[in-house]
Parts: sequence; structure tokens; C-alpha cells
Amino acid sequence: MTTAKQFKETDYNVQTGGRYKTSLDNNMSIMGLMTALFVPFANVIFDFATTDISTANDTITETDHGLLLNDVGQFTTTGTLPAGLSLATDYHIISTGLTADVFSVSASQGGAVIDITDTGTGTHTFTLTTGLTMRLGKGPLVVADAIPTAVAVQQISAVTAPSANPRKDLVTINKDTGAYTVTTGAENASPVDPTVPTDGIPVARINMVVSQTTIENSDIDDLRAFPLLGASSG
Repeated sequence: MTTAKQFKETDYNVQTGGRYKTSLDNNMSIMGLMTALFVPFANVIFDFATTDISTANDTITETDHGLLLNDVGQFTTTGTLPAGLSLATDYHIISTGLTADVFSVSASQGGAVIDITDTGTGTHTFTLTTGLTMRLGKGPLVVADAIPTAVAVQQISAVTAPSANPRKDLVTINKDTGAYTVTTGAENASPVDPTVPTDGIPVARINMVVSQTTIENSDIDDLRAFPLLGASSG
């Protein structure tokens, strides 16, 4: 049995050209599009086939893989890993060959690309090692009377685990820039959300527990509200 892909971004298109205004009241089709934007997630796990590997370029192809420079992860397989890769070994995503759909790995951060000399056998799986961090998927920031700004995938800086009681942290994006902010809540036996920053739009809640060492998708509440996400009219 292979590991199912736990996250895959839905692609979107940003209108280009002249100045225009989006009205959510008059264009409800936008609603379906918006639900795929700024997705909060922690886990990136995907399968790929031997045909997705280029031994000539030492790259792996996976459409909208969601990986970022300096990410760390490990490979597993139902058969034999490609020559050059090993089980139970951390690999770093490097800039060489990195695009939205293609990536290469190194044994160290910013190091030399791993030389992949064959494609192995079976179905291979890459699992991102997240630690106490998460990320927000890409999306266009829609502002009235302006061309949307494309906001890339954002890596959330690592948070610290609470020491005595559970805690709720809020992840918001700035309504004008799309940049994220993490607001740390107060530790409490019955924690509540912290105050949303001025000009912040809530997109996720991270439910933290004492001595937590990693953030999983199950720890994240999706707080994105539509049609309020970065859109206005008038």
C-alpha cells in the first residue's frame, strides 16, 4: 500500500492586463476558487513513479509539490529507492532545479545535488519533516479596483511548545500584503484565541499542547472566511 498524498495545492490563475474590480456579490464562481487559496497545512507527503525521475538532471517531478528551499524530508518506497538515495536519511531541498513542479535534493543544506543514477523500482514516497512549523498555500490577494497580487507559498516560522498548559496560536494574513503573522495565545487549561492583529485576516488556528515537537494537519483549524479573504468592493 502506498501513502496517499495528504496535500496538493490547487492551481489558480491571476487575471492580468487592465485594471479591474472583482465583485463577489456578482460573481459567485469566485467562491469555488477562493476555497483553494491560502490553504493552511503542515504535512507534505506524496507518491511519485519511476517515470517521474530524471537521471540526466538528477530531478524529481511532482506537479505543485509544495516544497520550499531548505525543506528537509525522507524517502520511502514499495520497492527499491533510486540509486543515490537511502532510507531513513534526511535530504534537503536545494535551489538547483527547483520549480513549482520539479525538485532536487542534497545531503546537506545548500549542498551538492545527489547524483541519481537509476530510477529504482516500485512507487516512491517523499515525506516532509515539519517540526513546529506549518505553511500557507499560494493565492491571489484580491483588493477592490486593483489587479490581484500573487502571494507565493509561505513558510511559517517555527513556534515554541507551551510549557505548562495548552495554547491556541492564530495565523493571520495582512489584508493589504498577504504576509503572515503568528499571534501567540496564552497558556491555559481552557485556552482561547488571542486578539486578531489590526488589518489581519484569520486563516488558521494552531492547537498547541505541552512538549509538542511537531505540527500535524490535525493540529490546525482552518479559519478562512469567505468572501472576506482579502476582498472588498465599493
